[in-house]
Amino acid sequence: MRKLYGLILLGLLGLTLSACDDWSRTSPYARYTHLSSWSELDQMSVDGLWIVYFYLDRCAACLGIEDDVLNFATQYGSQIPLYFVNSGRVDDDPPAGVRRVPTLLIYDGDELIEIVTNEPIILRRLNTLAEGMYAGQLDYDDFTHFAHWDDYLDIEHETMWMIYYYANQCTACDNIRQDIFSFSANQLIDIPVYFVNADTIEGDVPFNLIATPSLVVFRPGLPLRIEPQVTPTLLDRLRDGTYN
Repeated sequence: MRKLYGLILLGLLGLTLSACDDWSRTSPYARYTHLSSWSELDQMSVDGLWIVYFYLDRCAACLGIEDDVLNFATQYGSQIPLYFVNSGRVDDDPPAGVRRVPTLLIYDGDELIEIVTNEPIILRRLNTLAEGMYAGQLDYDDFTHFAHWDDYLDIEHETMWMIYYYANQCTACDNIRQDIFSFSANQLIDIPVYFVNADTIEGDVPFNLIATPSLVVFRPGLPLRIEPQVTPTLLDRLRDGTYN
C-alpha cells in the first residue's frame, strides 16, 4: 500500500512539473520576471516608477492587450521595471483594491500611486509611461483652481484656454483623471487649463454645464464651446491642433 501511495505521489509530482514546464515553454509571459507571491511586494526596493501587471493566461481581456503589455515590457522594461503576477500561479491574496484581471499597479518607490483595471485605461497608462508623461504623482491641488465662477472673468489669453469641470465622486472623472493631468501639465503655456471643482466652487454657473467631467473651451474671436464628453481623443485633437 505504501509503495502504491508513493507511486501516486510521484505521478502527481510528475504531472505538476510537466504542467510547469509546459507553461514555461508555451506562455509568452514566461520569459519576463514574475512574482511568485504577493508578499514579495513588501521586500521590493525599487527607485522611481515601477509597475506590476496582474493577469491570467486564458483571460479574454488579458489576451486583448497582451501584445501591448509585452511590447512595453520588451522596449521599456529596463527604464521602468515591470513585474508580472499570474493569477493562476499565486496562492496568497492580492493587495486591497485588486479584484480582477487584468490590473496594473503603478508604484513610485515604495508608494502605490494607482491601481488601473480598465483595459483601455491600462493601455493609456502604458503609453504615458513610455512617453515619459505619466503624471501619477500629480493631484488636483497641483493645478490652478477657480474659487468662484466670477474668477474666469479676470482671465485674459490671446490663445486658446480652457476650464476643466469635475467632481470628487465622479467615475468618469476618475477614468480621465490621468489624461487630463498629463495634458494640463504639458500644456501650461500652449493651452492653459483652469480647474473647477463642482463640489466646492462658489457662485452661479455661468455656462450650460450639465455633467462632470466637461471642458469649456475659449478661443479668441470665436464663441466658447462646451465639451460634455472629455475623452483621450478630444485631448489629442486639442494637443495636435486639429480641434475646430
